Amino acid sequence: MLLGDVSWTHSLWVKRFLLRLAQVRAAEVGKPLLYSTNQGFTAFIDSQGRVVANKTPKAHTAALDVDVPISLSQTRYTTWGSDWLGWLFFGVIMMTLLVPRQRFAQTRSIFKSE
Repeated sequence: MLLGDVSWTHSLWVKRFLLRLAQVRAAEVGKPLLYSTNQGFTAFIDSQGRVVANKTPKAHTAALDVDVPISLSQTRYTTWGSDWLGWLFFGVIMMTLLVPRQRFAQTRSIFKSE
């Protein structure tokens, strides 16, 4: 469950942006998420980040009734965390440092033999 405090803004685009962030978080961890704000907007987001149901009450109270599917699958983020991303960046940096040097050494040896 994700509780949001949106009383500090009256901009609709900010509220939509915060909902999009909740959708990204649900897809990132691969788990369904219930998003609720202090101004009464409630949404159920499935494990792929899609808004399945939402409620914007005109009164002070509202209820959202949804069936929550159980998913046993895991995403890369929940399995390995963010460590794999660091190793990926390290590998890319090492490749960019090593590949140009090898090509330069090959072209230098060609010119030396002439």
